[in-house]
Amino acid sequence: TATELGISESTVKTHMKRICGKMGVSGKDELMRKLSMPGSQGRGLSPGRQEFLKI
Repeated sequence: TATELGISESTVKTHMKRICGKMGVSGKDELMRKLSMPGSQGRGLSPGRQEFLKI
């Protein structure tokens, strides 16, 4: 969680918004789908990374 990382929830939201913008997606669900597609830049997400991205 944001607290565990020592940052505010607002900071997480700001970073997620910027990441989504750079990836050309509208939100975290679309981002997860895009990154988990074979051949994507993310080459799929490990279960640990999927859990990390849950907000």
